[in-house]
Amino acid sequence: RGVRPLPGANTQHKKKVPQAPRDHFPSEVCGGRNLEPGCDIDYRTVFTSEGAYLLPASSPLLATPSDIPTPPSSPTKGRTNEKVEDGNLDYCHICNKTGNLLCCDYCPRAFHDKCTNKRNGGGNGSRWECSVCLKEKAGLPEDKVTGNKIYKDGKSCSDAICKAFARVEPKEHDTGEYLQFLRALGMILEMIVHLIHYEFGDMFQEPVDSMVVPQYKVIVKNPMDLGTMTTRLVEGYYAELYQKVKNLDDVLVQLLNDIELIWQNCYTFNFEGSSIYRMAEVLARRSRNILKTSFDSVLKDSVKTRVAKYVEESYNDRRVTAKRLAAPSKSKHKINVSWSHGGTSRTIAVMNPETNMLMKL
Repeated sequence: RGVRPLPGANTQHKKKVPQAPRDHFPSEVCGGRNLEPGCDIDYRTVFTSEGAYLLPASSPLLATPSDIPTPPSSPTKGRTNEKVEDGNLDYCHICNKTGNLLCCDYCPRAFHDKCTNKRNGGGNGSRWECSVCLKEKAGLPEDKVTGNKIYKDGKSCSDAICKAFARVEPKEHDTGEYLQFLRALGMILEMIVHLIHYEFGDMFQEPVDSMVVPQYKVIVKNPMDLGTMTTRLVEGYYAELYQKVKNLDDVLVQLLNDIELIWQNCYTFNFEGSSIYRMAEVLARRSRNILKTSFDSVLKDSVKTRVAKYVEESYNDRRVTAKRLAAPSKSKHKINVSWSHGGTSRTIAVMNPETNMLMKL
């Protein structure tokens, strides 16, 4: 904390002391683990009754509670604003009420004990899997798509695709394969529409607002969302791509990779185990189940192999990114702390006089 000089004190010969590097501060270590290393995001996260959001890196420091700005407003869509980043939702999946919830360890859903019999779930050891997850993994009737469901204005998803590709001239020897290709695109469009209207789909329907989450585009280099995918399909983006590459398989692989990109971006930006991360896992599982159920006879093995390779590469890239973002500055000094029983744990911090923020050690 800064010290104000007494009236009349001679300050001419006082020198400004530079801020000590972070690695000069001792780290608190217990059992070989560094306890709660601080990071910039900790200081720029603002918690309000409307939820948590991230301030831009250039924002002035908050001095008093009255300086906390009003969070950016967003239109209310069902229970969207009630989804919080704590791993599970704060209301029961069955009755939509709060209080004493049993949380699934494999999705964001939570349940009252009286609303669901725990024996209806599954899992091993201390991890519990809700009955909804079990049903999703076993397969749902909606996993079978045909492209014939209504998309808009009485037209089916297949009709919307045919309209988007109306001006495309396929190669002569590709005619039969081209019709199969259009059928696959109609089925994919139906799958995307289903995902938008499925649980948590609204969270991935629109692009992430960079004004609300300014760090998103710094970390995620190629944003994608379900709404953008739908627009691209029906407005001719992939039709133009086919005219450029003249290869049906390349277009299908790009389309399926773009869908996977939505989930991979979410995994990259959000903490594993957070509610939004688990929402992406639910929808990714739904999309893969649909692909497995409906597209086995439609997609070539080479297309499936290339998409699987993309998923594997994305996973490896995500691990590298996570290590780069999460790696804190290592301290040159350590304070070894023994485990304490019977007391409450507390975080030790040091005030940074230049930023007026506490540094967790």
